[in-house]
Amino acid sequence: MRIFLLTGYSKRYFYLVENLQNKHTICGMAVQKAKPSDKPVINPYENDRLYQKHFKLRDDTENYYYKGINPDNILENIPHVFVDCDTLNQDRTVNYIRKCRPDVLISFGVTYLKKDILEICPDNSYNIHNGLVPWYKGSSAHFWAFYFLEPTYAGCTFHKLARRLDGGEVVHQCVGKLEIGDGLHDVSCKSLMLMSEDICRLMDILDVEGKLNSTPQKGHGRMYLNKDFRPEHLRLIYEMYDNKIVDEYLKGNINCGIPDLINGLKYEGGLL
Repeated sequence: MRIFLLTGYSKRYFYLVENLQNKHTICGMAVQKAKPSDKPVINPYENDRLYQKHFKLRDDTENYYYKGINPDNILENIPHVFVDCDTLNQDRTVNYIRKCRPDVLISFGVTYLKKDILEICPDNSYNIHNGLVPWYKGSSAHFWAFYFLEPTYAGCTFHKLARRLDGGEVVHQCVGKLEIGDGLHDVSCKSLMLMSEDICRLMDILDVEGKLNSTPQKGHGRMYLNKDFRPEHLRLIYEMYDNKIVDEYLKGNINCGIPDLINGLKYEGGLL
């Protein structure tokens, strides 16, 4: 079974790549990097104290959980092309996917896929969303789950690729184990790592069965955009709760619901 990956250039995405290539054939990748620019990128928040703290903590936490993951080393053994937000949907990428002749396509950490890409994707095409649908769609879903004091919703969704952003039928969902001492970024990393490992098992099922069961999304959530985030939102997490929202939840001081997750692995039976 030939798998094609459309993915971002980050350790969090390449944890999945490394796990997949150990058991399956990755026939090609389109890896999205930041668009080169002759002009300096102006970030109006870069000098904000909490903003700096939040993203430094994210980088430090990811370096801890994804220690040993080196995207460049992994790519040495996988055919690939590099793209950016402008070239992702252009003919060069479309033609490269066609050339690779994938049986399965998985997108993870790239910008919005347009019609030309979607039309040539195989039937078994999926997306990994860093959040639980339908409750938290769009950008920074784990952050918003914590902001609204719902750490139990800081999970991941594996769904069928669809024209509507994060709107495809759901194959599998998971949330990393919440433990005392976990901050926002710990839960994010644990959920992503668990999803990456679960996807390897799902690919085993797909290889044998030829399909994965999926469930249409029910209910309504919210679509979060990049423009929705402001550094002021960080005050609740870091100043009011000192990044100990999980601790407060486990101690019973925060009352939030438990999401009804879709478990695609229940179909594996005695396969694994």
